[in-house]
Amino acid sequence: MFGQKRGSSVRRSLFAIGLVIVMLSAAGCTRAQGGSGPTTGSPIATQATSREEAETIATESYESFLAVSDEVGAQGGSDTTKLSQVSEGEALKEIVQNMSELSEAGLRITGATGLVYVEVADWDDSRIRAYICEDVGAVDLLDSQGNSLVSPDRLSITPFEVELKRSQDSLFLLSERKVWTGKNFCE
Repeated sequence: MFGQKRGSSVRRSLFAIGLVIVMLSAAGCTRAQGGSGPTTGSPIATQATSREEAETIATESYESFLAVSDEVGAQGGSDTTKLSQVSEGEALKEIVQNMSELSEAGLRITGATGLVYVEVADWDDSRIRAYICEDVGAVDLLDSQGNSLVSPDRLSITPFEVELKRSQDSLFLLSERKVWTGKNFCE
């Protein structure tokens, strides 16, 4: 009986960790090689006057979110203070919870998530809504001994619908992030 409970608990933990990996997946264009990526909100503080400007803001802001998420996850998820520099509201609550689960399980991630697609749905002075595809193919989830917990046949690209809101500092922060349940536009 003890073994059954433990096995069930381990399966639930691994499922939760799988969700963490999905949440840590990258979006938009790939991050530039050779650097650690941005660590704070997008430096673009002007109003998006065109779809292209809105897409640039969304891409840079979301890449900032991914870079900070990857950094926090690589450190085991215990210090989540930097996440408020790139996210707010429900998105911040969700990623902090995911990192807490990562930390409690004694796990960490390696690698960088990639942004492979960004399409702006609509935008105005204070927010941008976009469809994105994140790629976690280069991300690994490791236990405390350094063993990988990632299935080799996992789906690495996930579609999301996101919303970025302009902060008081005029930076666009991730405020909402939902897995897209319609037809997969990442294929």
